[in-house]
Amino acid sequence: MTSHPDQTDLESAPRVLILGKYYHPWPGGIEHVTQVHAEHLATRCRVEVLVNAGRGEAAGEDHVGGVRVRRMRTQAVVMSQPLALSLLWMMRPADHDEVHLHAPNPYAATVLWLKRLATPRAKQPRLFVIHHADVQGRRFPRMVLMPLYRALARAAERVVVTSMRNFEASRDLPRDVRIAVLAPSAKLDQHPASEAEKAEAYAWRRARFGGHPLVGFVGRHARYKGLEVLIRSIAIMPDVRVVIAGDGPCRAQAEALAADLEVADRIDFLGEVSHADKVRLLLAVDVLAFPSTDNTEAFGVIQLEAMLLGAPVVATRLPTGVADVAIDGLTALTCAPGDPDDLAARLRQVLDDPLLAERLRRCARAHVLERFSEAVMLTKLDQLLGRTPARRTAA
Repeated sequence: MTSHPDQTDLESAPRVLILGKYYHPWPGGIEHVTQVHAEHLATRCRVEVLVNAGRGEAAGEDHVGGVRVRRMRTQAVVMSQPLALSLLWMMRPADHDEVHLHAPNPYAATVLWLKRLATPRAKQPRLFVIHHADVQGRRFPRMVLMPLYRALARAAERVVVTSMRNFEASRDLPRDVRIAVLAPSAKLDQHPASEAEKAEAYAWRRARFGGHPLVGFVGRHARYKGLEVLIRSIAIMPDVRVVIAGDGPCRAQAEALAADLEVADRIDFLGEVSHADKVRLLLAVDVLAFPSTDNTEAFGVIQLEAMLLGAPVVATRLPTGVADVAIDGLTALTCAPGDPDDLAARLRQVLDDPLLAERLRRCARAHVLERFSEAVMLTKLDQLLGRTPARRTAA
């Protein structure tokens, strides 16, 4: 169990403000990274997270994992950007020693820029920008707001990226910022799944999909996730079944395409799933498809989870942090973005070659444990912030 500052330590502990769009239990890779950072910092600091209340969440304050979480009521969501008027008075950077901005978050970045403009230099907190991905499309907002975000990036003590590939491919970050690389970590326990978990997953698979080859997909049903590509690839492989977990704005479109291509009877849309159900899915499938289509996909934590649980991965070749995880022929097979035929061919390779699948499993798990474990990531976070490692006590 991770220790937290006791009451006598609170007065002297650094005060850290973390700005994000959403927070746990809201699903998503960025939200996971934000939570892991916040809870780790809370072992040494007084941490406040300021985020929006997502759909179905209540605005208000609670404490999670030693972190003060303040969720603001969202008045509107415009082009995936939640807007909360209360951010204008609830964000108080000068009351903190550090501010960590998790981006993309143009609205929070704009408010933070205005707040810093009104704060004397002597009272400016340390600033860290955690740049998860560029803003894609949205030409007018980019023209208006991007200069402010670039000014924040230049003012930051460090701009943290998940991969140097993401910095090199970025259109949002100026070249003269101070960069640090801090990859996300897997969400799962580092130990292999138990035999009981594997047996339960296999029984679930047999009951639901019979003896057919099974491809899995887990992720938000968004434009860039490549669900359409996956569904078109399944039309080429008539013996294959697919299980799709997650939800999002493109779900209805994906289900309609499956019906149009007459493959709906071979695709099971599960909707949002619990962590336990996700683990069961990854243990059950023969291969995980990761068919994202453009650089909006900056990393893909689900790849790490699949690799830890022994699901071979077929991913698209993107010039982002995706390629740090999915190394073609070593930890995964890769295909051209947006190409259903290539995706189908690579999925078929894994499905038809047990020796290849086993080699990918073995190499991928070793790769994740070496480079993307939570222990590795948190050590680098401490080094980045200039702090000694947090104390840990036995549970």
